[in-house]
Amino acid sequence: MKIALLLAAFCIISCASKPPVKISEPVGKPAFSPAPFKFSFRISGSGLGTKPYDMFLMDTNHAMGVHTTKRGANGKFRTINALAMLEPNDFDTLQQLIMKGNLYALDSVDITQVCPEGELYQLDIIPLAAMDPVRIKFSECAVDYNLLLQPQRTYFRKLIEWFERMRTKYRPNQPD
Repeated sequence: MKIALLLAAFCIISCASKPPVKISEPVGKPAFSPAPFKFSFRISGSGLGTKPYDMFLMDTNHAMGVHTTKRGANGKFRTINALAMLEPNDFDTLQQLIMKGNLYALDSVDITQVCPEGELYQLDIIPLAAMDPVRIKFSECAVDYNLLLQPQRTYFRKLIEWFERMRTKYRPNQPD
């Protein structure tokens, strides 16, 4: 009986004196990254004022159809259709704007402001997942005057600024 008590006491003391075992992550384990957001995207600007009509239609493989107009020397407009590959950092910026700003969940009711002389835009974001597409038409002043809450409000403005930069960068330039 004494031996059994000594053995039990020894086991309790030896187990209590050991530091707790820490379970660590294996070295080199990749960090969690969500699956990329796959979508089709279309944005167009009406060309009011000094800008030509531009429409970009793209998907997640970075391929982009560019449709634009150009005024010739005779004063008539002609349509130019081209294909382009969106550079990776331009595509990454677009994807981040859509994801961080929840722009795939825009509601057209929140973007209703119409200004008489502003450019008209059309935006379609079509997720390839089981989500409703975004299809909105709005005028230039809706960028400043809308009912969007944050972060959508900020990222909606950044999306239009992105489009204006891309219009200049990717517009085909053909001689007259």
